Amino acid sequence: MKLLVISQYYYPEQFRINEVCAELVRRGHKITVLTGRPNYPEGEVYPGYEHLKREEHEGVEILRCQIAPRKQGAVRLAWNYLSYMTRAWFRVGQLPGNFDAVLVYQLSPVTMAVPALRYHKKHGVPVYLYCLDLWPESMRDNIPNTNSLPYRLLTRWCRKLYNGATKIGITSPAFREYLHEVCLVPEEKITYLPQHGEDMQHFGCLEATDNGVTDFVFMGNVGVAQDLENVARAVSLIRTPNPKPFLVHIVGIGPDLENLKKTVAQLGVADYFRFHGRHPLEKMPDFYRLADGCLLTLYADTAAGLTIPGKLQGYMSAGKPVIAAIGGGAAQVIAQSGCGLCAQPGKPEELAEIMTQFMEQPSQAAQMGKRGREYFEKHFSLDIFTAQLEQQLEELCPKRG
Repeated sequence: MKLLVISQYYYPEQFRINEVCAELVRRGHKITVLTGRPNYPEGEVYPGYEHLKREEHEGVEILRCQIAPRKQGAVRLAWNYLSYMTRAWFRVGQLPGNFDAVLVYQLSPVTMAVPALRYHKKHGVPVYLYCLDLWPESMRDNIPNTNSLPYRLLTRWCRKLYNGATKIGITSPAFREYLHEVCLVPEEKITYLPQHGEDMQHFGCLEATDNGVTDFVFMGNVGVAQDLENVARAVSLIRTPNPKPFLVHIVGIGPDLENLKKTVAQLGVADYFRFHGRHPLEKMPDFYRLADGCLLTLYADTAAGLTIPGKLQGYMSAGKPVIAAIGGGAAQVIAQSGCGLCAQPGKPEELAEIMTQFMEQPSQAAQMGKRGREYFEKHFSLDIFTAQLEQQLEELCPKRG
């Protein structure tokens, strides 16, 4: 199978599509990725990529568009999104019509589907859209009034984009109802395909050592959607004395990091927090070895809270207990697997309660981690994900040769 992948983000940026494409190459497929200049998350183009238009990595052909870096602020971010959409739209018009299918790796924004649909219209090639972020729901923070003209126009555009795809893979079962009811996508077009997770145990033993402190670790983007303010408020509610002291480690950066630090200071809980900044993947095993439990939180006031964050699979892969304040599909996975404790999102008193419970019953941790790892191996490994994706893509492709 000869596959064109449309993804605004790709190597050397750290996204799971990198491993998927490399695995498809190992399975004998020819993969071409149309992406932009790498600049996520800081908004600065990586050195050496300022004018690079083509390269190869792990057998994957990578075509790069000269897009505007994301920088800070909503206007610059919107320009980043639009620049990729338009540059990629022109670039696909120059590509030959010999691809068997187009795979859209749809994070934000959904506008990255536009060049894929142009290729579909020109060459009649099926489009498989893998939906990781719901639109227009992901824009609720920027356009809170869903009855406003901008939001209604955006909704109409998103409906057109989603319905233009031949098949939509969803990362959370809860996405199905939203896409069907809000974006009017026929249910037969939608299929559930959970994200894979990086197998962290390739890095060796990740078991936490007893350092006399219960270490809760959050890893990933620090944005409004992650609702880490909920963690700060939960920490302020935890009553002492506890079985032993505890710390909350934030490993990552993002647009809400400074607000989080201010909230931590205002609540008087700075002594309980450690901010480590962003680290490359190869450094993450050090933080997994530090973690007695891993934190998973998500804002719940919009349908975006139905997402299963990719970090859940990472935590389970590492055999770490999950301490969560989340709903939707993620809460279902935690309950089904028995990999941790889960509070309702946006309820700091409940999160404080389960954090305290975890500290008071440390013997539970090993079993939670073991159950999470077993569930990961059955449902979230790269091999299982790629095999399912491969089958669904080949079912879409017309008979070849």
